[in-house]
Amino acid sequence: MHSSDDFYGNHAQEPDSTPAAGAGRKGASASQPGRGKARQQPDNPGSGGGFYGGAGAGEPTPAPAMVQESDPEDDRKSDRRKRQRMARRIRTLAISVLLLVVAVLAVHLMLRMQQWGADRRQASPTDQVGVGLGAQVGTEDTVSAGADGESSGVGSARAQEATGADGSAGWASQSAQDQVQRLKSAHSRAGMGIGAKAQGDWDGARRNLQAAVESAPWYATAQYELAMVHIHFADYPKALNCLRAALEADPNNAQYFLTAGQVFRMLAQHESAMVHIRRALDLDSEIPNGYMLMAMCMLEGGQGDRSIQYFRSALQRDPENTALWNNLGVALMGSGEVREAIRTFEETIRSYPDSTAAYQNLAIAHAQQDALEAAFEVLKTAGARFGGDTVLKWLQGPELAEVRASDGFLQLERELRAAPTAASLPL
Repeated sequence: MHSSDDFYGNHAQEPDSTPAAGAGRKGASASQPGRGKARQQPDNPGSGGGFYGGAGAGEPTPAPAMVQESDPEDDRKSDRRKRQRMARRIRTLAISVLLLVVAVLAVHLMLRMQQWGADRRQASPTDQVGVGLGAQVGTEDTVSAGADGESSGVGSARAQEATGADGSAGWASQSAQDQVQRLKSAHSRAGMGIGAKAQGDWDGARRNLQAAVESAPWYATAQYELAMVHIHFADYPKALNCLRAALEADPNNAQYFLTAGQVFRMLAQHESAMVHIRRALDLDSEIPNGYMLMAMCMLEGGQGDRSIQYFRSALQRDPENTALWNNLGVALMGSGEVREAIRTFEETIRSYPDSTAAYQNLAIAHAQQDALEAAFEVLKTAGARFGGDTVLKWLQGPELAEVRASDGFLQLERELRAAPTAASLPL
């Protein structure tokens, strides 16, 4: 018995037997692999001659010998398939090599451009690229300094160009191959960190992302993701250090500027926050939450009249945001447009009747207009909806002092105490 190897090295057995008498070309081809199943004999052997012939009535029909016959057309098709598979493998290998070369060249070009930018900034101290964040983060380095006087943040990416973490030559002086290897390692650790963050493992995320930025400090994505982890831990100086490094690597990223603005707002540095949010809006006028954050910074920074325009711009993009409507009313009230604020709060309540802030602010606005009866009605309605105890807490604040001093307050207080509590109301 002989065997032949196909393209994948499998052995096809050739039968030793020869065709049975009466089994012609038709019988042989019907039993070949790939040409359909062999037809079965009739169930009743006495119904006449066998399908293949040569057997009388009542005699079992002998099965024909299975002969694997070589078909020139099949051989040509098999050879063609082999050549096609080989061509696909060669193309895949060529594309992989080409992509690797392009990646190396891209990294090399990026490093050259960053080195040129660093030299340019050193030569021109008044360069405006990243001046807002760079200046602010520079002051935060001292805020985050540890007991030994060293910054606890990631530090400047330019400082890590000159020397590595262990004092060795920095990444700017390494070969392109080493840079690619470090980028691959950083990309792997960053992916692990992002995955850990998605699963709520913030310690694992911080550990992996820290390793990523140490391997490749110019890897903007890793720096940004590490900044988000520091924000989660309320370590805002470290977050700003990471955002500075990310912006040095990607100075036109609107999201990085917007996140920096958010961090400055958390630090109550509203002017710095507005500088970076405005830069984000310049880069991407439709960036989500950009107008809302600018409006909130202005409102919290004592510029309520200027915030009105940004609240309205934000509402054009997100008209179903209850907080935006409520905060627009607060801004209008703060700028003296109390009647317009009342209309805004009333519209908010009609659209979103479960907004406790809108009810509270509407009562305050009526009290500022000396419309105490209107304020009483709002507070009674709120007590029935949110619980009398909830509204009694509102009345303890200085904003509703005029209501407490009014003649009808005692009656209002009795009604609120008799109303259901928040805990007893259905969810």
